[in-house]
Amino acid sequence: MLGKDHEAGLTAVERALSLNASCATALYFGSVIHAFAGHAAEARSNADRALRLSPFDPMAYGAHLALGVAYLLETRYDEAAPHFARAVQANPRFSTLYFFEAALLGLAGRQEEARPIVQRLLELEPGFRLRMIFEVGLVQNLADRFAEGARIVGLPE
Repeated sequence: MLGKDHEAGLTAVERALSLNASCATALYFGSVIHAFAGHAAEARSNADRALRLSPFDPMAYGAHLALGVAYLLETRYDEAAPHFARAVQANPRFSTLYFFEAALLGLAGRQEEARPIVQRLLELEPGFRLRMIFEVGLVQNLADRFAEGARIVGLPE
């Protein structure tokens, strides 16, 4: 995923699921990889199934991240926002989740709501720069959309 080789990641997930169709971990990773690759329907399907199988899993934040990205891909910002908030709630020390939530809120025109989220992101990761988001494995058009939202809320370039 971080190597931006979505095909290899999805092949590994498919292999894991062929061995154990109820492997929540594979579904959690699959949901994020599909989301980062721009496959909204597949991301939602994997995330929903993973959350049904293991709702209190430490990887649950990944499903919420994937659901948020899936809704963002469809410009359904009001449906995306609670998923990004749940991802942050499920893993509050993972600074990148704050980025995703803040950027989405920027795209949704909810800059005031994004202020404390941006502040928390910068507390957790003072050296954060927008260019970092282009290194996490998002397809280009998705990275560009998140960058647009990040600029709206004033994250540093």
